[in-house]
Amino acid sequence: GDSGDTGDSGDTGDSGDTGDSGDTGSGVETVSIMELSEGDFIITELMVNPSDCTSDAYGEYIELYNNTEFAVDLNGMRITDNNSTTNFWDSVIVDPGSYAVGVRQGFENCYGIESDFEFRQGLNNGAGDSVTIWTTNATLDVVNYAGWTIPNGASFELNAAAYDSASNDDESNWCEGVSALGSTTDLGSAGQANDCGSADTGSGDTGTSDTGTSDTGTSDTGTSDTGSADTGDSAVAETD
Repeated sequence: GDSGDTGDSGDTGDSGDTGDSGDTGSGVETVSIMELSEGDFIITELMVNPSDCTSDAYGEYIELYNNTEFAVDLNGMRITDNNSTTNFWDSVIVDPGSYAVGVRQGFENCYGIESDFEFRQGLNNGAGDSVTIWTTNATLDVVNYAGWTIPNGASFELNAAAYDSASNDDESNWCEGVSALGSTTDLGSAGQANDCGSADTGSGDTGTSDTGTSDTGTSDTGTSDTGSADTGDSAVAETD
C-alpha cells in the first residue's frame, strides 16, 4: 500500500489578475476561464494511485479538456478537493479541443510530464475524493470518485464518447489507462487522447464504441494520501 504523502510545499500566493487575454493573433479568439460555464472545461483523467513513483505526490496528476471553440486562459481557475483549494493565477492558454495537465506542487513528476498548472492537495486513494474545477463565476466540473474502484498504477480515463460534465459523474464511463507513462510501469495518457473509448480507434474504427466500463484493477488498501491539511479557500467561502 501507499505510505502517505509527506506534505505539500505551501501556497505560492496570488500573482496576477483574471482579466481577459484577447485574441492570440492566430485567428482563434482567446477568452478567460472566468467567462466559461459548466461543461466548458471538464476533468478527463485522474492519476490517483501511482505505484512506480517515490510516493503518490510524485505521480498524481489531473487532466482537463477544453470543450469550447475558444482558446482559454487558465488565469483564475480554482481546484478543490475534500480538503483544500488551489488558486491558479498564471496565464496559460489551452487551445480548443486540447488538454491541460496539472501535477502536484513542489514535487518533480516521475513521469516527466510538462505540466500546464500545479495543485497543492493530494488525491485521496483510500475512501476516494471529489475534484472540482471552478471559478468565482461558475462551477465548471465536478468528479466525485468516492466509492469507485481505484486502479493501482494506472489512471482513471474518461471514455471519449462521454466528454461532458454529466457523463463523467458515472464510474462506468471511466476505464484504466493502458499506455506507458515515461520510463515507469504506470499507465495513463496525460495530455493525450484517452485510450478509453472511440478516440483511440483511428481511421480503422468500425463505429462500434467502447463501453467505457471501468476495470476493477487492483484496489490499493494502503494509507490514503490526504494531501495538504490546508483548508484553503472553498467554493462556498471564496468571495474574490
